[in-house]
Amino acid sequence: MQIVDPYLTFRWVLALLLAGTLLYDLAELRLWYIELPWLVRRAVLLKLLRVPSRALKVELSLTVVLFAIQGWLTILLLRG
Repeated sequence: MQIVDPYLTFRWVLALLLAGTLLYDLAELRLWYIELPWLVRRAVLLKLLRVPSRALKVELSLTVVLFAIQGWLTILLLRG
């Protein structure tokens, strides 16, 4: 008789690691943006709103996709 199911424990640990990594990444991006000087922050915001470069568009969209996949995997692991 096993008290703890190793598969379920592994899934919870993996989900917590993914959720922690996601929260850490989002907090780090927010802190990086806050620490920028006001003029640079405004330039970054305007640059992101325009997104003239194809390479920048691809990079930003891939970042959003990776965050979405990480969140989706965390939710799937927590649901069971």
